Amino acid sequence: TSVDLSYCSHITDVGVVALAEKCLSLTSVNLWGVGKLTDVAAQALATNCQGLGDIQLWGSGLTDSAVVALAVHCRGIQSFGLGACENVTDSAICVLVEYCGALSSVNIYSCSRISDIGLLAVAAHCPLLQSANIYGCVAVTDWGVIALAEACPCLTFVDLSFCRKVTNEAVETLIHRCPGLKAIELYECPLAT
Repeated sequence: TSVDLSYCSHITDVGVVALAEKCLSLTSVNLWGVGKLTDVAAQALATNCQGLGDIQLWGSGLTDSAVVALAVHCRGIQSFGLGACENVTDSAICVLVEYCGALSSVNIYSCSRISDIGLLAVAAHCPLLQSANIYGCVAVTDWGVIALAEACPCLTFVDLSFCRKVTNEAVETLIHRCPGLKAIELYECPLAT
């Protein structure tokens, strides 16, 4: 069972908690663009909807605690997305991939506190990763991207837009190590020509 509430700007923790308490069999929840959420919403989903395989979250009210709760309680997550979560750090990503090693898609769009350390953890635990959206993760460098390329040969899509420290070396490694790669997004990456 899935629910898509993306860009429903009036949704708050109260609504998500009620949803989680009543819809225990949810497998997919999309809250992308719902900026009023805090850890309370994520923890309610984690506690009540342990069969989640796809979760997409957004907002500055979310912290490492939200990611850890989802990882610990929803170990079958295959697609995980965080957007504009500037309070989520590498530590949370390390826990996520330790518990949810079957991830095929990771979206950490504009999560400015996630760096190469987070990508190294993804690389170490998620060999079947197919999609990595790293858009706007300004702390990411070649080191993290090369680790992903070398450990995740199933990658078909990588978005490195606004990762301004990424160079041609990382792009070339992706191309050579990921034979099924169909797209690399490189908007505003001045060091990758």
